[in-house]
Amino acid sequence: MRRVFHRRVGRAVAPPTVLRYRDLESVEQLRLAVVEVNCRYLTPARYDDEVIVKTWVEEAHPRMVRFGYEIRNSESEAGMVLATGHTKHIFLGPDMKPRKLPEPYRPIFGISLQRGSDDNIDVAAFG
Repeated sequence: MRRVFHRRVGRAVAPPTVLRYRDLESVEQLRLAVVEVNCRYLTPARYDDEVIVKTWVEEAHPRMVRFGYEIRNSESEAGMVLATGHTKHIFLGPDMKPRKLPEPYRPIFGISLQRGSDDNIDVAAFG
């Protein structure tokens, strides 16, 4: 899972607004392990069809993130939806044990930094 996430964060001392997965691995020694996968196939894609994959954060808290997905046919007039789904991931340290996402990265996933709400779930979608 090598993705770049973009999010505007309106803070005086802004945390990172671009997150590369490899930076989580190399700098923070943090991994994302897939713990759940769901896909609902609605209509087939054909060989050589160009598709558009839309991804967003459906749910996140310091120990977990759930990504939503929508796959559309880019060549159909209405952009026919081919499939929808989600993947759920937990954050792991180098010892492969669950670990919380460090605070500077939480706003990127839409996780609140308010004191006392460390384990609250905030839903965020990236536009």
